[in-house]
Order: sequence, then structure tokens, then C-alpha cells
Amino acid sequence: MQYKISDNIFFEFNKKNLILWDYKNHQQFELEKEYFDYLHELNKSNIFEINEYNQIEIDLIENKILVPVKENTNSEWKIGTIAKIFHLGTSSIPNIYNGLSKQEFSEKYVSYCNTINENLNLSFEYERETVKRFELPKPKLELLDHTKIVEILFERKTVREFIEEKLSLEKLSVLLYLTFGYVHLKNETLGEISIQGKRKTSPSGGNLHPTQAYIMINNVENVESGIYHYNAVKHSLDFIHKGIDDKELANILDGQYYFENSSINIILTTRFELSAWKYPTSRTYRVSLIDIGHLSQTFNLLCIALDINCWITGAFNEDKIHEILELDPNKEAALFFLSAGKSTGKSIPREFIKENI
Repeated sequence: MQYKISDNIFFEFNKKNLILWDYKNHQQFELEKEYFDYLHELNKSNIFEINEYNQIEIDLIENKILVPVKENTNSEWKIGTIAKIFHLGTSSIPNIYNGLSKQEFSEKYVSYCNTINENLNLSFEYERETVKRFELPKPKLELLDHTKIVEILFERKTVREFIEEKLSLEKLSVLLYLTFGYVHLKNETLGEISIQGKRKTSPSGGNLHPTQAYIMINNVENVESGIYHYNAVKHSLDFIHKGIDDKELANILDGQYYFENSSINIILTTRFELSAWKYPTSRTYRVSLIDIGHLSQTFNLLCIALDINCWITGAFNEDKIHEILELDPNKEAALFFLSAGKSTGKSIPREFIKENI
């Protein structure tokens, strides 16, 4: 019978051990030398015939490391090996609740939630140490009284050309509160389930809200320039860093200069340690990205409602951002970047127009 080595494995040197990862089937094996040597020898041929099975071959076939050659009906994966590992490695996570009745599922899930609540050693109410705190004014929600959701949805667009103009403190307060703030302040209890965390205007997996917002103040009424952490607990800006100049920021953003003249920039991070507390699987990373997508759209729509525009990007040097914000990227990492302010309304900057090149 014809076999080949699975396309969905990689090797990791972990201290003194060699680990084989089957990322599609969510399996890891500590690989002994004779197994590695055997796979290394087989890898010299793309397809090979096995008629008499030895113990190594039996083990590799049973554990889907050697797989039968079949006609591939799927199209070719085209966006890189790392993306494939992430995609398959976070797909179809084994479900421990399969086959249960509604009552059995409910009892097990409630029991799980109560168990992890007892072992919670992290704070949902995340605050950074700061030497200076700027208290934001109470959100003036009547600024949005004139808005209609359908009009806002049609007007939403990404701009790449800002005008140098101060953003009012009132608008900043509303924008941050309704995007990142706690709009429901009390924990809720539903029967035996105690709900951790506080709700925001955007959904979040498990009501965890691991996303944090770091505000780069460029041109805001009565607020000193610098980088601040938005403190959702106190609705304040907590000073983190004196800030960086446009040239350094453009380099961090891989040459993208569209933020120039914006009133604010925002770096969105996620707290992996909080997400992993409730969902300790690789799929947690997917949920973190989706959470940031929800928040980014909320931010977009609020900008339009407040008569400003925004630009968003996921292309930047995370290492530089982590250094500036003094983050441990294994616990909290930068994932997205937003800019907002008054703009010309142009999605295509003037530098892109042929006669200006």
C-alpha cells in the first residue's frame, strides 16, 4: 500500500526532547531517535510502498503520522505554512461535551465555570501602574442624539489623509467610553452561575474582554501628548510613555504614514493570560482576533457618529510596540492599530495620485 508522511506535522526541540506536532489532529508526541531517523529516511521519497509492517510503521500509521496516499480533492493552500499551522491548529478543537443531553451539558458547563472561578488569580479590572492619571469627563452621550445607524453604516469608510485639528475632550471621552468602557458596571448572578467581568458595547468570547487600548494622544483639547493606557475601571487615561515622533511610528508601521495629523492613535492589545484562564486551547487566539474586530468596527462607527474619521491597520512591528509599552508579549501582545481625527475624507492619499508622483 502506498503511504506518505502527513503534510500536517512539524518538529519542536523542547529542552532535551524532540516533539512531533500533528497540528491538524491536535496531537503531540515525544519522538525517540529511531522514529525520527526512520521519518528522515522516508522523507527522501515523496511516496513509498509499505507491504510488511514493522513496529515503527505500525505506530506511525496508527497515530496518523504516515497516511495513505489518496487523491487530493482540496485546492492548494496558498497563504503560507505559518498561516496553515495556525488555521488547522485552531480548527476543530476536540469537544469534551459531545453527545451530552441539554441537562448534562448545562450541569457540566456550570460546574466548569464555578471551578475556574474558584481558581481565578487574575483581575478582570486591568490597571497599569502610572505616575500620572488624567480623569476623563463624564461621557456626554447627547453628542450622539442626532445619529441614525443606517446613515452611519453607509458613511463608514477608512481614510488615509488627516487634517491637523484638535479633537475635543468631550468627543474623546464618548469615543473611548462607548468603545472600550464598561457600560454595565455590576456583576450579574444567574442562578448558580456567577458572571465574571463587566459587559461592554461589543461582544467578547466568554465575557472576558481581554483587549486593552493604549491611546497615543497627538492633538486633543487639554490633554498632554503622550501614550496612555485607557483605564476602563476609572474612565481615565493613565500615562505610560512620553510618545514617539512620526518618523519612528511610520517605521514601526512598515512605512505607512496615513496616521499623520491624526488626533489620536490607538494600539490594541490582548491579554492572553486572561483568555487562557477560561479557554486553555489554541483556539483562544482566534477569539482574541475576533474580539478586536468587534471593537474596531464599533470604533469606526462611533467615529462617523462623532463627525471624525479613522484609519486601521494590522501591519506593524510588534516587538517595537511591546518595547515602548513595556509589555511581556507572552501575557499581553499588540494585535491592531487605529487612528482617528478630522480628515479630508479621502481613502486614497494625494501621494498615490499619478500627477503627484
